[in-house]
Amino acid sequence: MRVSAPNHFPGARQAGFARVEFLSILFVVATLTLLQIAGATTSKGKSSVAVCFFNLRQLTQAWQMYADDNKGALAENFDSQRTWVNSIVDYSSPQSANTANLTNTPFGRYVGRTDVYRCPADESSVRSASGLLPRNRSYSMNGAVGNPSSFWLPTPPYRSYTNLVNISAPPPSRLFIFLEEHPDSINDGMFAVQMPTSPGSTTLIDFPAAYHDGAMSLSCADGHVEMKRWLDPRTSPPVRLQPITLNIPQPNNPDVLWLAERTSSRLE
Repeated sequence: MRVSAPNHFPGARQAGFARVEFLSILFVVATLTLLQIAGATTSKGKSSVAVCFFNLRQLTQAWQMYADDNKGALAENFDSQRTWVNSIVDYSSPQSANTANLTNTPFGRYVGRTDVYRCPADESSVRSASGLLPRNRSYSMNGAVGNPSSFWLPTPPYRSYTNLVNISAPPPSRLFIFLEEHPDSINDGMFAVQMPTSPGSTTLIDFPAAYHDGAMSLSCADGHVEMKRWLDPRTSPPVRLQPITLNIPQPNNPDVLWLAERTSSRLE
């Protein structure tokens, strides 16, 4: 399943449209798309896909608008005061449910709503003084995006992207920006991918989710949202609601190769 969003990459704006009018149009288009997808089925599972697609489109539109307003500079995605989310998600700290950690960043004001950070199929929670609370985030950002030097890629010889003008390989339609991270893997706002040197050298640093009947949703830099069904059971193990061991070698995992092709490319 693939849903296209209005393409204003890299930073193009139509003359005569005020920001409020432009945002209104985006909201109407996104709402109509959501209703169209949700109306196609009454099943709970597919309805959650529709909402998840809507969430990812909203986050990616915010990512694009942030860059538009900052001369193409991308929202930061590493340990700084300007990172896209000030949010460490785990199973032990009540702060994992604190939605203020999503909005108190320069990026957060472009999103507004906090519910779009969480997939409706994500049932993870954290214990607080008032009982169990839903954790605040299901999505993470590509670790090569908004990060001047990714240790995991590594950079160099692979590209990292800090400005819209840097995005050419892979092209915007193939560079992922946000994806659903496995609830036992998610921690900071970054989804790390190590670029394999051969099919036999594939390793999973962070684990993607499989909320939608063995599939995951993700968005790309051109604004479209799509779904990926995993081929290898090692890619997204069963949810146990406890931290998973990360950075695991998984030789010959085709899903890791698929993710790597959409994460970065080798510098020429």
